[in-house]
Amino acid sequence: MASEAGRKFTFQAGLQRYLKTAGQMKRGFPIPRQQTPYAFAKAAEYIEKDLEKAEHFYRQAIEIGERPESAIKDLAGILHQQGKTQEACDLLKDHKHIFVSDINKYENLLRNLQKQMLPSKNTLNKAVKVSGLGPMADELTLKSLFSNSSRILHIEFGYDDNNVRWAIIRFSSHSAARKTFEGFKANHRYLLEWLSVTGEIAGELSLDKTEDFSLFSLGKSTSIKHVPAFYTYLPDAPCKQFEDPVDQILENSFFSYLRPNFK
Repeated sequence: MASEAGRKFTFQAGLQRYLKTAGQMKRGFPIPRQQTPYAFAKAAEYIEKDLEKAEHFYRQAIEIGERPESAIKDLAGILHQQGKTQEACDLLKDHKHIFVSDINKYENLLRNLQKQMLPSKNTLNKAVKVSGLGPMADELTLKSLFSNSSRILHIEFGYDDNNVRWAIIRFSSHSAARKTFEGFKANHRYLLEWLSVTGEIAGELSLDKTEDFSLFSLGKSTSIKHVPAFYTYLPDAPCKQFEDPVDQILENSFFSYLRPNFK
């Protein structure tokens, strides 16, 4: 097992590689360039997607007084995502004096977290059923449909009466589920439904996102009826027409690079 020093060295080396690369392209994450606990926390949250590691470094940042207001708010958010909402509220209350310059922002954050703790009908729903999956879909491919799958606790699969594959994704909290599905890349391709604590359908989860197409979706419609859905990702827009049926199949599959492209 690697030592704590070894893990820290590896993590710092990874952060340095990211910062070096980020200088050559548009930076996609709000990560400071300093080699400090707050920067390590941001990297753990956004790059490694390791919430426990991010929590560890945010606490270190608070201890040494590095960006205390930001670190406390970020830590509260991380705790809430892990289902520790009460701990997040207590953290904010203990550090209220830090937010004297913007007490309204502090009160809004605390109020929103406290609302999440109310045993309302919606907040008790911590699982989502995804219906209409292709027969080859598994945990790895389903997680790839999310921009951040770190909040997912467990996934179980099954088939309905029509032999169509579904999955139930479980989270630590209702808000963790919503936050995760904000980054769902194929929301119009599947039926998304909330599950109650008793396992009953509690309502549809609707997301107003632009559709992205999945290799593993059965699809809503396709202009090539004889091509198995698990080999293709077919948008609803009209497809190109080819004289050779093989070219038509390759055009709409992940093997499209095999089709010669003559000008």
